[in-house]
Amino acid sequence: MLEATCFVTVVWAKCDFFEADKNKEAIAAFVKVVEEDFKDSFGDRIPELKFHRTAARPSHFRKLKMGFGVRELLGDWITIWRQGRAMQLEPPADNNGKRESELFAKRHNTQEGNA
Repeated sequence: MLEATCFVTVVWAKCDFFEADKNKEAIAAFVKVVEEDFKDSFGDRIPELKFHRTAARPSHFRKLKMGFGVRELLGDWITIWRQGRAMQLEPPADNNGKRESELFAKRHNTQEGNA
């Protein structure tokens, strides 16, 4: 159903769970098996098959910063989109917005600065 020119990215979300798990070898083996299975099943039909790890709001492994992997994922998608244009992906440093998402970002950035 997908054309050979289609880009497909399998996103491993919530990777903070992977990082927090004590059995890193089992996690790595699981990820490897799944990725190889996808490549074996779809690789010849989807030449642009990629895998990417994210943890947008990590809560189980505090060493990962908020938005882990998201910038790279979006950057990759923007780069390969033929109609795309350069975009500024950095949020403004001082945001006086009233939306809950803007207030959340302000709270998070304040907490991060105090850490």
